[in-house]
Amino acid sequence: MDPLNVLFVCQTYPPEAGGLARAGARISRAVEPHCRSMQRLVLDPQLAPAQSVSEPGLTRLGPLPDKDETLQLVEQAVAHYPGLDLVHAFYGGGLAAAAVAGARRAGLASLISLRGNDLDRGLYRSPWLPWLIQSATAISCVSREQVHKLDRWFGRRDCHYIPNSVDPNLFYPEETESPEKPMVLFSGEMRWKKGLPLVLELADQVEGRFEIVLAGGARGPEKRILRQQAPQVRLLDYTQDPDELRRLYNQAALVWLPAFWEGMPNAVLEAMACARPVLAHKVGGVAELLDEERGWPLSLHDTHLQLDRVLEILKNPGQRGLQARQYVLEHHRPEQETAAYLELYQTCLKKA
Repeated sequence: MDPLNVLFVCQTYPPEAGGLARAGARISRAVEPHCRSMQRLVLDPQLAPAQSVSEPGLTRLGPLPDKDETLQLVEQAVAHYPGLDLVHAFYGGGLAAAAVAGARRAGLASLISLRGNDLDRGLYRSPWLPWLIQSATAISCVSREQVHKLDRWFGRRDCHYIPNSVDPNLFYPEETESPEKPMVLFSGEMRWKKGLPLVLELADQVEGRFEIVLAGGARGPEKRILRQQAPQVRLLDYTQDPDELRRLYNQAALVWLPAFWEGMPNAVLEAMACARPVLAHKVGGVAELLDEERGWPLSLHDTHLQLDRVLEILKNPGQRGLQARQYVLEHHRPEQETAAYLELYQTCLKKA
C-alpha cells in the first residue's frame, strides 16, 4: 500500500467541544502514521477573517463574514494545496462541499465521512447536499441506516459502512464510589434531538427513586428549560477527559440515550466498553450496537415506556453490560477503524 498525501478537512477540531471534534481528531491521528503526510484544515471562528495559523499537521483558517465567501476561500485553498493525493472531508456540510469542489477542480480523489446530522438534518436545510453526495469519489457512513438512506434518497449504492471505535484501554470497568441514589446518566450535549422532551418527562416521574445526571452541558435555550422545568436534574459541564468520563460511566447504574436520531454515538460505545447497562432508542448506529443480549434497545414507538424500562434495569441489570464490552472488544477496536479507512483511501484512488 503506497502512503498518501492526505488533506483532512474538519468541521470542528479540538480544543473545540463535542463528539464530532473528538472523532475527527481520533481518526486523523490514527491514519496519520500510515500516510506520507497528513494535513488538517479547520475553520476557527476565533481568528480574524482569512487569517491562517499553521502548526505541524494543522492549519486553522479564520472564516469570512459571509458564509458563501468562506466556502469559496476553502475551495480555493483545497484546489491549490500542493502535492495532494486525496481530500478527506469529515462531516458532510458546506465545508465538505467546498472541499470536494476543490478536489474535483484539482483532479483529486475525495472522501466524505458522514456522521449523523449532516445527512438527517442536511436533507432539509443544505442545498448543496445532493451535489455533494453525487460528486464525492467515495462516502463512508457510521451506520447501515445511513447507507440505506443514501441508496433510497440519492441512488448512491457504493457507500462504505465504517463504524466508530472506542479505546478499551481508556474506557473499562473499574470500582468507583457509588452515589447515594442510583444514577441514570446521559453523556453528551443535551439538545432537543437528543431527547430533551423525554428527559423532562422522566424527571417528573422520578419521585426520588433515582437521579438523572446530564454530563456534557446544554445550549442556552435547552439549559433554561432544564433549570425551569426540571431543576432536580443534575447538569454537568462538558469534559474531554477520558478519566473523568470513565469515572462517570462506572458510577452510573444506567447509561441512557433517548435521542430521536443518531449517527453512531461515542457515548454508547464508551458506556459499553465500561460494561455498563445501556438504554437507548434503536435509531441510526445504535441499531448496530445494542440488542437484547448486550443492552436495552427501545423503539421510538415505545417512548412511553422509558420509566418502566429504567426501573426494570435498575432492579435487575443482569450480565448485558459484560456482553456489551465483549462485543466492543471484538468489533469496535481503533485498529479496525483505522484499517478500514486506509483501505477506503486506496479504493478512492482507484475510482478517481
